[in-house]
Amino acid sequence: WNIKYGVEFLTTLCVTRIFFGGFHAKKAYVCKMSMAITFVCVMLASVIFKNISFTSLVLVLFGSFIVALPFVPVKHPNKNMTKEQRNRNKLSGVISYLIFSLLACLSWKYIDNTDGIIIALSLCAVTVLVIIGSFINWQEVKT
Repeated sequence: WNIKYGVEFLTTLCVTRIFFGGFHAKKAYVCKMSMAITFVCVMLASVIFKNISFTSLVLVLFGSFIVALPFVPVKHPNKNMTKEQRNRNKLSGVISYLIFSLLACLSWKYIDNTDGIIIALSLCAVTVLVIIGSFINWQEVKT
C-alpha cells in the first residue's frame, strides 16, 4: 500500500478529532489497538469501495457529517469545557470536516479516486468514533 494513504488517514482523522472529540480509551494499549483497527478498517473499506461513484461519495460525506453533528464536540469527563469553548470547537470541527470533505471530492475528481475515498472514509471513521465516545461518556458526564 502507498504510504500517502496512511498520511491522508492520520491527517484527516487527527485534525478533525482535535475539535470533534470521540472515543478516548482508558488504557494506552486499548487506544493503540483502536487506532490500528480503525486504520485497517478504513484501508480495507477503501478497497471495497474503490469504484464508488462521485455522487455516492458526496452522499456518504454528507450523511456522515449530518450524523456526527448533534454529538460534537463529544463531552468527556476529564475535559470540562465552557459553552464558549464547546461552540468554538464545534465551529472549528465543522470547518475542518467541510475542508476535508471538499479535499476528498477534489482528490476523487482530479487526482486519484482512492485518495478521495481514503479521506472520506477517514471522516466516516471520525463519525463512528464520535458516536462511540458519546455513548461511552454519556453516563460518566451525566453524573
